[in-house]
Amino acid sequence: MKMFGMRKSQQILSKNDKRSWMRFFKSNTSFEWFGGPSELIENIILCSGQGFQYVGMFLDLERNKRMTVSIADLMRKANNVLGYDIVRLCIEGPKSKLDKTIHCQPAVVLASLVGAELMKKYKPWYLGTNPKIAGYSVGEIAALCVAESITVEEAFFLTKARAEAMQRACDITASGLFFVHGLKKEDLQERLTEIVNEKGNRKKNFETVLDIVIDSYPKGHVVGATVDCNDAILALNSEQVQVTELPVSGAFHTRLMAYAQPIFKEALDKTEIKIPKYDVYSNVTGDVYKSPDEIKSLLVRQIAEPVQWQSIVQKIYKRAANSRTCELGSGHQLKSMFAKYNRRIIRRYFNFSV
Repeated sequence: MKMFGMRKSQQILSKNDKRSWMRFFKSNTSFEWFGGPSELIENIILCSGQGFQYVGMFLDLERNKRMTVSIADLMRKANNVLGYDIVRLCIEGPKSKLDKTIHCQPAVVLASLVGAELMKKYKPWYLGTNPKIAGYSVGEIAALCVAESITVEEAFFLTKARAEAMQRACDITASGLFFVHGLKKEDLQERLTEIVNEKGNRKKNFETVLDIVIDSYPKGHVVGATVDCNDAILALNSEQVQVTELPVSGAFHTRLMAYAQPIFKEALDKTEIKIPKYDVYSNVTGDVYKSPDEIKSLLVRQIAEPVQWQSIVQKIYKRAANSRTCELGSGHQLKSMFAKYNRRIIRRYFNFSV
């Protein structure tokens, strides 16, 4: 019966998977998807991005007795670099203040790095498995910190500079982000083009911007838009299409953020960036970073260019059946995306939310 069961399970595996599983069955080592290291599994770390911050972050650390000396030290470093109490703001709000770009970017980076400290405590072996790492939008800075390309202080120095510069860009032109679920990329782009063409140049000295800025999953995309497009985007809502306005200050990853690029570049030029200890994937190209100079160049471009998230996912999860994912951040943001189209990934998925 055991042999029959093994042959039956092998029928749904690729040749490479079969060889891996045969090695497992022949070995005497224990095998756990969540409990310990295994040469059969590719480990992945994902750092979530902004838009999912909430008032009350970090409260559960005390309630569940998960606060550690290293986390307290991390929070002190964040407050010192930022020049204000980001931890108190996350815990007490108000939400209107936390949702501002200048505050929510440091907040979500801190959430990911707190998650990394929890990972080191409860699964200390995880970083020893040479994981692949990626960050969603500003989560890329947290990813570089986890990969030891930059220090904690440098991570918050860069996040502060990025957030302040992008906040200024947001103040220049009223804009925002919307999440659109239910349309393929080409169909959504067609609808957006129709909206722009219908508007034309109705206002002098005002440029309408309406772009897909993140391809989160095949039928889920983040759209950046100037305020004149808000009603038209929300009108896309139907039985098949759901549109949600995100709690952010502006249309990130569009040309409206070009103002922030030279300011952020100055901060990057003052930072000593090292080659990451693990593979970290760029939001701009979808490929692994190859040098410190490339990291600096692409981080500047990332502010005003679309995030190639699906390209990253396809490269990281080439062997989705044999992968294990740890999400760091303020919740289950990225897991919720995978649940929409690839449940194989979330079968072996855990997170250290804060």
